[in-house]
Amino acid sequence: MDPKNTSYTASDIQININDTIESTLAITVEFPSDGNPDHFHVNASEGSNLLFGKGHRSMKINVQLHITLPASPLSEFFFHGQIGSLDWQAPSPALSRFNIDLNLGSIVLCAPLACTDVFVNLNAGSIDARDLTARRAILKTDCGEVKGALKGYESAQMRTALGSVAMELSPAVGKTFTDVGSDCGSVNAQVHGFRGSYSSKVGLGMTSVSGVATSKTGFSIGSEHREGQVGTDGESIFSADAGLGKLKLVFDDQVVVSGGESGAKEAEANGKFERIITIN
Repeated sequence: MDPKNTSYTASDIQININDTIESTLAITVEFPSDGNPDHFHVNASEGSNLLFGKGHRSMKINVQLHITLPASPLSEFFFHGQIGSLDWQAPSPALSRFNIDLNLGSIVLCAPLACTDVFVNLNAGSIDARDLTARRAILKTDCGEVKGALKGYESAQMRTALGSVAMELSPAVGKTFTDVGSDCGSVNAQVHGFRGSYSSKVGLGMTSVSGVATSKTGFSIGSEHREGQVGTDGESIFSADAGLGKLKLVFDDQVVVSGGESGAKEAEANGKFERIITIN
């Protein structure tokens, strides 16, 4: 593989190994210091075949892809596939898009990540965004937990069908939209600096809402819903629901980030940045 290339595609990878060797394939990709890639796209689709030994015996293999990026800004990061996990380990310059779409896996953002648009979608697996700044963010999984800290956003959606949601949220100043919920699991949100209307709905479970200016509670068959105002003014909208589980919302006056654009600059750093992707 030519080290100057920033893209490499192979429909079949053929490797001969001994049975005594662990079924782990380690791939290291390092862009040259004078390179200037503006995007990186990993596709772990079922179309790629790993073949071993005489007769092309099939074998389950664990692939670890270590990526070292240069100091030049990376504008987009995509990771699409069937089964895999992403471990984001170092701060990065602000990205325009961060897009993850997996059938099965886990996403862990250990280091600060700043983006304009963030999309993470898993059919099964957990999402852990520990320090995320984004203007628009969608964090969704059908089976697994969603947790972390998100700030500076104008619109955000954090949902799971089966699992819990636990987020610390700091929306941008101005009109924002927030949607957080779980069909079956608890929802816990600490919200800083929100001003506007909120609504909550619980099918079967307890509801706790604090830090609101006005609130009223209603009941319908099989559910409890609340709505009210946070602060004396503001046009932002906050919606939360838990089909089966406890719902807890805590609003406070703390303003963490003044806006999405300024927040997106917080994770900028110099030097090289390492990522580790594991494709099972």
